[in-house]
Amino acid sequence: MKNYDLESYLLKINNPFNLFVYFFLKLPLKELYKSRMTSLKAFEKEALEILLSKKIQSKLLSEILETNAYKLKHTGAGYFLTINDDRLSVNRLVFNKPSVLGVGPDGLECGVIVFIEENTMTLECHPYTNDLPEDFREHEIKIQV
Repeated sequence: MKNYDLESYLLKINNPFNLFVYFFLKLPLKELYKSRMTSLKAFEKEALEILLSKKIQSKLLSEILETNAYKLKHTGAGYFLTINDDRLSVNRLVFNKPSVLGVGPDGLECGVIVFIEENTMTLECHPYTNDLPEDFREHEIKIQV
């Protein structure tokens, strides 16, 4: 099933209430929707810029990172951070060079890989040492190349 943004969802479900919400409350709902999203962490932005700087124009990359909501999924070992944007490639692309390493507290290390496919960019942080705790992103993480 394809993911829809709020506007597409409201229009797809064709009932009077959703049409009312869409036409009369469109902007306030979009702002509320955006306000529930958390921003990317500085180290994640840095890693994305390192891995994608030669493939995506810096202005476009900045726009994508600043204006899109993302989903965070913990795997038990690391996590996936997914961002959707129509300007991203439909074809599968993998970015893993140069090697990007995130170094956190107590010697925790994570590798970073980026996948782009079907207008979705996924940043994968996978452990090099021990499994990453769910609060790993909340710590100060240093990026090494």
